[in-house]
Amino acid sequence: MNSQPSLIVGLALLVPMAASAQDSTRTWMLGVDNQSGVYVGLAVSHGFRLEPELSIIRQHDKATFTIDNGFGTPTTLTDEATTQFYRVGVGLLWQWQRIAHVRLYGGPRLGIVIARADEELSGSQSGSASSRRTDWFLAGSLGAEYFPVERLSAGADVQLRGVAQGTSTQNSSGSAGVAVFAPSEPQLSTRGLLMVRFYM
Repeated sequence: MNSQPSLIVGLALLVPMAASAQDSTRTWMLGVDNQSGVYVGLAVSHGFRLEPELSIIRQHDKATFTIDNGFGTPTTLTDEATTQFYRVGVGLLWQWQRIAHVRLYGGPRLGIVIARADEELSGSQSGSASSRRTDWFLAGSLGAEYFPVERLSAGADVQLRGVAQGTSTQNSSGSAGVAVFAPSEPQLSTRGLLMVRFYM
């Protein structure tokens, strides 16, 4: 006779435990954006999460020029230039949900941007140059994500970002006098991203 109330009490205790276990499976998040960014989110509480980010953007250009000044043999030069951005940061995001399947979030994002540029000239003349610079950024972020299924979301993130540009260091060698400058971003700009996140 006493087994039935005990069973009810046991089920009542298991329901919150199961709900807690289900919430714990969504503590971690992995996401990507449309600008080569990768995000790893950590839910600190129901309404707040940390979202570290890493982005690597690399561009390589190669061009060959032939110069004929009308005297003697034409000269050929090959110019190779590589620019790279490494962005490392973290978002401190407050999140809330007012509509089913839609979650809003907002907060600051901050971090560093390491900019690198390398150029090499070869052929009848040769030389190389490199430039390095580290910038700091601070952005206000506002986003929304829609959940078509339970653990997958797609959304957009809009940022107003300020960049403090660091001091550039440059090195060059060779007889061609090649000079290259690390690419820079605007000091104040807006940035829009499309994002997909998977919650674990």
